Amino acid sequence: MSEQEIFEKVKKIVAETLDIDNPDKITMDSCFLQDLGADSLETFDLVYYVEQEFGRKVPDDLLREIETVGDVVKWLNEELKK
Repeated sequence: MSEQEIFEKVKKIVAETLDIDNPDKITMDSCFLQDLGADSLETFDLVYYVEQEFGRKVPDDLLREIETVGDVVKWLNEELKK
């Protein structure tokens, strides 16, 4: 799966979870808290849905570092290569 395909799936999850009408405004640089208006609970929901979609568990130490859509996509891209 390419990084672009991962991004498209993550973007869809983000749009559905945060009820964003125009998913095209979601970019790799979009910050969950500042740009997309997610609170900490919604961020954890996003991580849960990503884990379910991709069958991978986000390590607890990484949870504190995830700030942008790109952070999730880059981690998944590396994780899916294993």
